[in-house]
Amino acid sequence: GIPVQSPDWLLDRDDIDAVSLAGGIVRVPAGRWILDEVVNISDDRVQVVGERGTVLVCPKSLAQIFGPNRNWSWSGGLLRLAPEGSTHVLGRVAQASDGADVLPVEWSDPTVAARSGEWVQLQWYNDKEDTLLAWLYGQGIPPSKYGSEFRGEQTVRIRTWTRVVSVEGGRVKIDPPLPAPISDAWRVEMVRTPSLQQVVLRDLRFEFPDVAHAGHLKEPGYNAIQATRLLQCSIERITTVNADSAVFLGNSAFTTVRH
Repeated sequence: GIPVQSPDWLLDRDDIDAVSLAGGIVRVPAGRWILDEVVNISDDRVQVVGERGTVLVCPKSLAQIFGPNRNWSWSGGLLRLAPEGSTHVLGRVAQASDGADVLPVEWSDPTVAARSGEWVQLQWYNDKEDTLLAWLYGQGIPPSKYGSEFRGEQTVRIRTWTRVVSVEGGRVKIDPPLPAPISDAWRVEMVRTPSLQQVVLRDLRFEFPDVAHAGHLKEPGYNAIQATRLLQCSIERITTVNADSAVFLGNSAFTTVRH
């Protein structure tokens, strides 16, 4: 840390960046540390670990750092956990029953098919007759009540992570098995998408300014943590004071968040 003219210390983002290159532990000792910019963690096996008495003083909102944005009411954080890279569609999955662990896949390009041992995502898209939504929500809701944002065929309705156990031509064994059936009426794709694995945040207290609440969907983004596409990660014993939001966690699996 770098001392400043106050009882607080500046959290050194370079320490986290250096550890991110190969994985490792950044230990934040007890004390008050200023966190006034977003710290990105985008590599596996990084740990940011405090101890009793570790306080991250966060004087700025995301609106002050990046500018006003309505999205700060439901996204963003001063610690941002997200992998880098793009998503590639590997192929389309044919009909399979709920709980199946062997899937027939028509590869988009057989030379870049799924590999044994890797994590992939399965993504379900709705159909024109809304039969996927009917399976999800039951027949008691008329399709007209779903709303246009749910009925669109271009938006993923279900995502699940699974590990590839083996690949034999167009048959893929997975673990865990399917959480939902696959119908030929639905477009279900197997995709290779980056993930962040074995990352740990522990024993950190975030303190934000004591200001009046701006109102629903007007929050300036006094947000502690945003995490997306995590696998086998852990966020433990995180405390927030005066935060708009504490932890946003999305598109993740096999990850623990506990106080």
